[in-house]
Amino acid sequence: MRAQRLLPKFAMALSVAAMTASILAAPPSGDKPTAEKEKPKTTDKAKPKTPAKPRVLVTISKQTTYITEPLRPDGYPDYVAAINERAGRGVKPEDNAAVLVWKAIGPGWISEERRPEYFRMLGISQLPEKGDYYVDFSGYPGHVKETSDIPTEASARSDIWYEAERHPWSEAEFPLLAKWLAANEKPLALVTEASKRPQCYSPLVSTDGNVGVRLILDGRNQLLPLEAACRHIAKVFTVRAMFRLNEGQFDEAWQDIMSCHRLARLVGRGPLGLATSMALDIDRRSQIAERVMLGDGRLAPEQIAKMRDDLARLSPLPKLADAVDVGDRLVFLDFATTIARQGLLETLRQIGAREGTALDVAADLAARATVNWDEVLREGNTWYDRSAEVLRKSTRAERVRAGERLFEDIRALRNARHQTGRTPSEIMAGTVSILGMPQFLFNGQDGFAADSALTGGAFALAAYHAEHGSYPQTLGDLVPKYAAQTPKDVFNNDAELRYAREGDGYVLYSMGRNGKEDAAKGPVDYNIAAGWIQRDYDEFAIRVPGKK
Repeated sequence: MRAQRLLPKFAMALSVAAMTASILAAPPSGDKPTAEKEKPKTTDKAKPKTPAKPRVLVTISKQTTYITEPLRPDGYPDYVAAINERAGRGVKPEDNAAVLVWKAIGPGWISEERRPEYFRMLGISQLPEKGDYYVDFSGYPGHVKETSDIPTEASARSDIWYEAERHPWSEAEFPLLAKWLAANEKPLALVTEASKRPQCYSPLVSTDGNVGVRLILDGRNQLLPLEAACRHIAKVFTVRAMFRLNEGQFDEAWQDIMSCHRLARLVGRGPLGLATSMALDIDRRSQIAERVMLGDGRLAPEQIAKMRDDLARLSPLPKLADAVDVGDRLVFLDFATTIARQGLLETLRQIGAREGTALDVAADLAARATVNWDEVLREGNTWYDRSAEVLRKSTRAERVRAGERLFEDIRALRNARHQTGRTPSEIMAGTVSILGMPQFLFNGQDGFAADSALTGGAFALAAYHAEHGSYPQTLGDLVPKYAAQTPKDVFNNDAELRYAREGDGYVLYSMGRNGKEDAAKGPVDYNIAAGWIQRDYDEFAIRVPGKK
């Protein structure tokens, strides 16, 4: 599988049953755990006995466990506490955007069993189940008497949402949507206030303490409720921005878009790569909305200049490599040490993936005792070192080449696990590393870079249009007054983005991930033209229609 075609997953999808069988069937080996040897029992009966130290099957060091403190009562690193300590360091409730977000939308996004501990760690009292909270569009019909304009099918509601998020719309076009926005005015104002706070901390809480197991094997997004909630609310802001744009309320529409940009940066403070990906997604939605606003043709030069200044004052978005290097690495090590201390079968049982017989459990414990867990942890750390290194490459071409080598080695590791003569340590190291390897889409950050280049081009073109009443013939006409340089295409070796006049409007586009010229056709085009079958079109494009 080529790196540029990978989907954004947190872990590989492997057969859990086959993985378990390969471990349990492994022959005993001479590998010895590196745990501290138990001291011989004393024969002095008069000497009081001291409690035995927990037997730890891993060496606590930078090279293996990565962190050396805090430790759990059983002697293993407490990765959940370490992640929360790093993410929440110095964050006070009065400065924490998460506090206001929950007060606006209520605690429903947080699973009930996690709420008491979550709010305790947040430093506030647990919020009541019911209150004057944000009401989702899907649940809004129960709050109005007029029901003649309520779509009866979920697909119809989805179509409304899609159109309202990407095009200016009026109350006459979507009356229920307009009523719903008006009903949510207070909670949305509170989220806007939250977006202006300087800090954001949402603790990781797991009822069984095994965050790594949940995120890697179970994929539970409930562990990141704030990030998921903010991504949803960002869509609401873009929908309202399009409504306000249609009404000529340019300043109000821009404030909604800026709220999205600020939410993206707050969400990106989360310690995991998944939070970073959500932040990029929120910011890309913000950019799509502002490009619609820039193409409206009614903005004055000073309004465009103010928008540019507001964006320039935003803090940079987080780097995916940083989250992978630390936060996601700690999640993986939490996953690996969980298997070391309690066995593979018990770990799988906790998520309902495997129930073992007494014989299975005995075999699992025997296999666990013969595994060199330091080898497993060092192997995993190596993959995370390489993943962060790939993501930090300065150009897409370098990332693609390094990513392909990385995934070739992962495939070789997967195949090697099944070769005869492999020791339990080698099998376990391969299995755990493959399961926990971050399969991040390098295209994710490249797609964001392409969108950002398009947005920069849209700003320059809008400024040119505001002064000249028309768009330029070439992108070169924008330099140097409206842009320092012509916008570049990350998917085309940083060549100039494609641009063409279309009547009184224009089209500006990137070549896309496939590197082929598709005449500015993207997902919408292949959906309409081929009924969701043809998927060759992948270009990022802006089309600003001319005056009718």
